[in-house]
Amino acid sequence: MADADKSAETLLVGVAGNPNTGKTTLFNALTGMRLKTGNWPGVTVERIEGRLTHKDKVLTLVDLPGIYGLTADSEDERIARDFLLQEQPSAVLVVADATNLERNLYLVLMLLEMGQKVVLALNMWDEAQKAGIRIDTETLSGLLDVEVVPTVAVRKEGVEQLKDALIRTIENPPPKAPDVYPKEVTQFLDGFAERLPQMKGAGARFMASLYLSGDIEAPVDRTTLTRYQEEFKERFGKEAAVFFAEHRFSWCHGVASEVVKSVLPPSARFALTDKLDSIFLNRFLGIPILAGVLYFVFWFIFTLGDPLVGYVDDLFSWLGEVVKEAVGRPEWLASLLGDGIIAGVGAVLVFVPLLILLYLIFSALEDCGYLARGAFLIDRIMHFFKLHGRSFIPMFLGFGCSIPGILATRTLTNRRDRLLTILAVPFASCSARLPVYALFIAAFFPNHKAAVLFALYAIGIVMGLLSALIVGRLLFPKEEAPLVMELPPYRVPSPRVVFATAWQRTLIFVKKAGTIILGATVLIWALASLPPGVEYASENSLAGRLGKVMAPVFKPAGFGSWQASVALLTGVLAKETVVSTMGVLYTGEEVEEAAEKELIRHLHAHFTPLSAFAFLLMTLLYIPCVASIGAIRREAGWRWALFTAVYTLFVGWLIATLFYQIATLFA
Repeated sequence: MADADKSAETLLVGVAGNPNTGKTTLFNALTGMRLKTGNWPGVTVERIEGRLTHKDKVLTLVDLPGIYGLTADSEDERIARDFLLQEQPSAVLVVADATNLERNLYLVLMLLEMGQKVVLALNMWDEAQKAGIRIDTETLSGLLDVEVVPTVAVRKEGVEQLKDALIRTIENPPPKAPDVYPKEVTQFLDGFAERLPQMKGAGARFMASLYLSGDIEAPVDRTTLTRYQEEFKERFGKEAAVFFAEHRFSWCHGVASEVVKSVLPPSARFALTDKLDSIFLNRFLGIPILAGVLYFVFWFIFTLGDPLVGYVDDLFSWLGEVVKEAVGRPEWLASLLGDGIIAGVGAVLVFVPLLILLYLIFSALEDCGYLARGAFLIDRIMHFFKLHGRSFIPMFLGFGCSIPGILATRTLTNRRDRLLTILAVPFASCSARLPVYALFIAAFFPNHKAAVLFALYAIGIVMGLLSALIVGRLLFPKEEAPLVMELPPYRVPSPRVVFATAWQRTLIFVKKAGTIILGATVLIWALASLPPGVEYASENSLAGRLGKVMAPVFKPAGFGSWQASVALLTGVLAKETVVSTMGVLYTGEEVEEAAEKELIRHLHAHFTPLSAFAFLLMTLLYIPCVASIGAIRREAGWRWALFTAVYTLFVGWLIATLFYQIATLFA
């Protein structure tokens, strides 16, 4: 197969579609890749590629962001449009929701106007059939002059037919753009296109319409553009943007009316979704239910995950002892393997069962459609804090990892909303912090695990919102935009999609444990072992000397030990390393039992419940990991990245210190 791939022709195919159409799931089915799939707009914000070999042709599929059109109202639409214009794919696969064809046709129409070769996949075909929706695919194919293939992505139905359709479409000439506008308008567009440099052939009229609508900067002087825009409004009675949108929507409605028949009334088709929304979106019940769902998640994770954590912890303790005995000499190598690598990385990996449970539940909530309701529910709260309602989505993604949350801010339409949301996202408790929470909660709050974890997640959200409010009022005093987003129908989560998503997220965490955390663990072991001859992990080691310099800064917060200071420092590399660092430093005197129970015993010697919670607050709020800072730099520039790092460090220290000092007065 490898030799065949080398000799086969490689062709570029864009995979586009509205949000909530199962686009990424179908992309996975075609390419065999396992990507994160979600149930809200704008999940895929990075360029994701996959390869498909079929009939001696190699197709490189590019999973584009979920979009409704090509007018660049958001960063996602700009990314997709630039890809289509600059890379000129051989074909575009449009994934449409078969239960809502009319809305999805708008993107198809714009692609045809652009001159693209299009294949239309009517996904979720089974749901359309159950809802009593009948689509005449033959007539639809004739009206659009494109191949139409019904699919069910979660069961891989229609995938082979889709591959055949892609090959045929690529080999055939592009279809003629539909007649959407009156003849006088097309003549006007042709005349304007002639004034534009290199605007010939298919797509010239479409680009002219974008320029006249102000959707993209025109390659002509401002005076000429304004003259044509004013002439268009004078001749046709409306501004160009309104005129083209109305005619496109009218065309989509006409096509849908001709090919879609429903054997059930709308009230019957969406009866279940309406009934559930009357409960979950109730103005009085909605927020308490959302809070209850999140609290149940945390309770479930610890109730089921605690025994599993114990088993994994015992396994790493046993493995460390076996490796040390097997190596024997030199002692430094045995110590490096047993006390440094296995004990350090193991101190993090013992919490993998908790992460798997967290990812499974969150993936199920995404897939069933409930999380989109979460954004709708807290829109009013978000507006009070100067955030857009859709900011909830990046913040929720931040519970898994800050990086996709930061990247997901591209779905917000203006820079103000993106910057404020980027500032708020790092305060959401990412999964990397969970091992730290689990360790300290088990050590100091064993009877209140779910309540303490819920409180930490809630505090993170509140601090993110307060930060957006304060910075928003100081730097961005203007009003925020209203929330406009789609609420998908409720669906039974697909076990395959849920498990694949949870597995992918867990693998990312484990890979990080095998790279960043491993490197940090070896570094900490070296600092704890040097200079030569020093007692391992003692105050006289390099780690001890560095920690003693930093310790006075954190003493007002209640955790002034040098070990805690070094752990926070390594946490800037990756939050998971806080646990592994403590595992190396605190158990230095009795390394033969470097396990969770032994580490907890040492924590009791250096922390009280008050100082332990202050340390958790610091871990929650201070500088995000270097990878997140890099993502902020990429999305917002160095200044905002530096501001975020300094701001979060100050907030973390301030809140931890205030809590400890005030709580001590009442203790």
